[in-house]
Amino acid sequence: MKEINLYSNEYRQRTKKNIPSIICGDFNSPRNSTDNVVDYMIEEGYTPTIGHKKFVSHKTHRGQYVSADYVWYNNNIEIIDSYLGMPRESGESIEQWNDNFKLSDHKPLYAVFECEDDLTEKF
Repeated sequence: MKEINLYSNEYRQRTKKNIPSIICGDFNSPRNSTDNVVDYMIEEGYTPTIGHKKFVSHKTHRGQYVSADYVWYNNNIEIIDSYLGMPRESGESIEQWNDNFKLSDHKPLYAVFECEDDLTEKF
């Protein structure tokens, strides 16, 4: 993550453009470790689309339920909608694992963004 963030910051400095960044993935990093990716992303000014509430996005091979999957964003971008798991209409809780979900050991995470108008030009 540090390398990606370093590259992104260097690009912004070189081009003088405050472009948005969207970074998503499986961030398996215990919150109490010294190499905690979630805390690092927050310190670097990124916001998780799902917010800072408790959620379960992954069921480990040991049967543990953890928060591992994130979509992070920053700079000149607005989150329009975000949800975890099946569409909201299903009534599924983001704080629990649905044992009927067999497609993957990770729940899908959806996010819809809108960029500011002046970002439509090529970088």
